[in-house]
Amino acid sequence: MRNAAAATRKGRREPAPLALRHGESDEDGDHPRGLLCPAARHAQACDIHFVNNRGWKPGVGAIQVEAVYLSDIAWPVLMVHPEASSGRPAKRPD
Repeated sequence: MRNAAAATRKGRREPAPLALRHGESDEDGDHPRGLLCPAARHAQACDIHFVNNRGWKPGVGAIQVEAVYLSDIAWPVLMVHPEASSGRPAKRPD
């Protein structure tokens, strides 16, 4: 959490596609997973396991996010959806 908070002030932001899917071993699909594939040369693909928060059930498919990096950590410490900073509720993918 401390790294994510620091990233809001001083992180390097880069666009990256995030492919969402439901966990393979999760019978009821409550724990979504994602594969983040940043385009930057220095960045590696990351397999991300999300914690379900209050019934959050994202659709399956690709969305564009901003991956936020700190200079001393190789993986993104924060991912920002474009609608998250606008104050509007996020739209669910079909």
